[in-house]
Amino acid sequence: MTDNQEKFIQITSKDFWFKNNPEKIAGIEIQTTSLHFPIQVKGTKKDVLNVINATIKKQPDREKEAMAIALAMQMKIKILKLKSNA
Repeated sequence: MTDNQEKFIQITSKDFWFKNNPEKIAGIEIQTTSLHFPIQVKGTKKDVLNVINATIKKQPDREKEAMAIALAMQMKIKILKLKSNA
């Protein structure tokens, strides 16, 4: 078995994902008797919306970041042009 196969099995086994991503769980974890799905999450629409909103708030505003980078690049080009003309 390769390292990638072992990592895949570890990541997709039992409650590995739940332990590593507790902030993304929208509800309460419940153990089941299922062989393939030993953990079930029971939650409400409100739980799901809270998790989604928390995730969105953590992400940086990509548009503002892109505008700032573009402005910085334009300023750098102007500075280089000024230096080459001097």
